[in-house]
Amino acid sequence: MLLLTDGTVMCQEEGGVKWKKLIPDTQGSYIEGTWTDLAPMHNTRRYYASALLRDGRVFVSGGEYSDAGGWTNKTEIYDPVTDAWTQIDPPTGWSNVGDAPCAVLPMAG
Repeated sequence: MLLLTDGTVMCQEEGGVKWKKLIPDTQGSYIEGTWTDLAPMHNTRRYYASALLRDGRVFVSGGEYSDAGGWTNKTEIYDPVTDAWTQIDPPTGWSNVGDAPCAVLPMAG
C-alpha cells in the first residue's frame, strides 16, 4: 500500500496488475472510505522497489514472480492525475531486481 499526496491510498491486488484506491470519507476516515479501481500496471510483480515521488507519481521497479520473468527489471511510473501507468527504461546497470529497497533522494542544487 502507498499513501498518496492527496490522502488516498493505493493498494496492489495480490501481486498482479490490478490496483485499488481507498478514498477516505468526508471526515477523513479510511474505515468508512470507498474503494475504486485504478488502471492496471503492465507487469505482475511482488517484492519490488516502490516510492512516492515528489510530484505525486508512483515509481515501481523490478520484482519477483513477474510475468516478465521470474525476477525482472521492468520499471513503471503511475500518474494518479491521469490514472495511467507508463513503462520506462530500467535504471542503468540493473539487470534483474528482486526484494529491492528504494529511497527517494533529495534533489541536488
